[in-house]
Amino acid sequence: MDARPFRIDLSGAPNPKSIEIRYINDQWAGDGLPGDRNLFIKSIKVNGQLVPNGKLHVDEQSHGYTDDSGTAMYTNGSLWVSGPFIEGCM
Repeated sequence: MDARPFRIDLSGAPNPKSIEIRYINDQWAGDGLPGDRNLFIKSIKVNGQLVPNGKLHVDEQSHGYTDDSGTAMYTNGSLWVSGPFIEGCM
């Protein structure tokens, strides 16, 4: 599947301390069957600034990780993006 950018308006929370991205529609066909849905995130920008990987944290439930290529989530769970999100503090 092709990568697609998503844009989310956070103007209702002008200076959040963290942002949670929830992966909630995982699907797996079962042992030995084809079909598995995962979530891969290449990068995250907040207020036009790229968020460093050190500010991305995947919960244990998602069985995922973050490395230099991005974030992978293999089951439902959350990716936490740590703030602050003001210019010069990323």
